[in-house]
Amino acid sequence: MKSSEVLLDQGIHKETVHIGRRKDFGRRLCELDELTSHRAYEIFERKGKTHGHDIEDWFEAQAELFTPLGGQIVEEEFSLEWRADIGSFRAKDLEVHVDPHRLVILGRKVPEKLHAHPGTPVHERQEKEIYQVVGLPMEVDPFMVTANIQKGVLGVFLLKAGKSRGGIGQAAAA
Repeated sequence: MKSSEVLLDQGIHKETVHIGRRKDFGRRLCELDELTSHRAYEIFERKGKTHGHDIEDWFEAQAELFTPLGGQIVEEEFSLEWRADIGSFRAKDLEVHVDPHRLVILGRKVPEKLHAHPGTPVHERQEKEIYQVVGLPMEVDPFMVTANIQKGVLGVFLLKAGKSRGGIGQAAAA
């Protein structure tokens, strides 16, 4: 699938988001978790190394590092759709990964001015990243996925497992 093909359908601007199947996906998730871990430890140190607040520190680190997406899942007979406002992110900034029981959205947008100061700590940059993991309420087919952005809203369309094209036609005929 093309990473940011612009589609014009009846005058509506729609961008297609890349559905990822890259080999380094696991490594990238580990990097994001490590980044969060380091920032959470810095927060722990800043608070006087008081134990018992590790979850709070972790969530504070995530809030500093990542743009949260307040998405929602809509279930249809044969599919699920996950929708979220992504603000100024564009298709070229995003990648969607799907496993049978989860949806992962990765996004990164780095303003040009940051390139002048590569030594700036990550949590102090104006860099915006998305690292969102969504648990799905049922199994989906990870190969039957589309993702588009329209009017600043990311829509990820997932076919339920076992609901292949033949299955949909058979169900409709019944």
